[in-house]
Order: sequence, then structure tokens, then C-alpha cells
Amino acid sequence: MPQLDGTYKTNNLKEEISISNENGSYFVNYTTSYGKWKEEIIEIQDSVLVLKNKDDLEYNYKRYKPFSLK
Repeated sequence: MPQLDGTYKTNNLKEEISISNENGSYFVNYTTSYGKWKEEIIEIQDSVLVLKNKDDLEYNYKRYKPFSLK
């Protein structure tokens, strides 16, 4: 998690992540001690990432920008 001072806070949970190509579509593959799943890459740009899971839910991510009061 990004913090206000520009550092990141982490925990001890580990997630293995890989990218695969299946029939011309790209997927992010996740593996944890709790399970495995994958999400399709719908859009990827310099500051935007859109992923879709097996239930057709889309997740939109924006690149983190540090917070500043200046």
C-alpha cells in the first residue's frame, strides 16, 4: 500500500504472478497458498490497466501518483 510519505507498506502474504498468451489473448496468472486464478488483460497502457476475471467483472487500475500538498 502506498503511504503519504512516498514509501510502501507491505505484509507477509506472497503472490506469484506470471503472464501467459492463450489463443492471442494475454492473461495475468496468480498463485497463492490459497488458490490459483487468472484474469484477462483487456487494455494496457502506460498509466492504465484493465483486467477481466472469469465472472466478466472488469477491474480498472491507474498508475499510482505520489500525494503532494505542494
